[in-house]
Amino acid sequence: AQMVEIEIPETEIEMVELGIVELQMAEEEMWGEMTRRYWNINLEEMMEAKVHFGHGTKKWNPRMAPYISTKRKGIHIINLTRIAQFLSSVM
Repeated sequence: AQMVEIEIPETEIEMVELGIVELQMAEEEMWGEMTRRYWNINLEEMMEAKVHFGHGTKKWNPRMAPYISTKRKGIHIINLTRIAQFLSSVM
């Protein structure tokens, strides 16, 4: 297949580039909005989903210590406020 070169005036190239930039900005804005909607962190919903129950106290990773608030009946209880703050900071 033979490649055909098409000459496009410089002003049209600039218009196309501008359109691409606007499209990228719109896409980033859309994904940002979707992310904010998806990551609406609600502590009550987290409690209802029992997210605060961790692993048994014998099966835990020491790196999780800052996120564990207490232990009850052999299970670590996760500090949901700290988790919500962490999730909010990474979004």
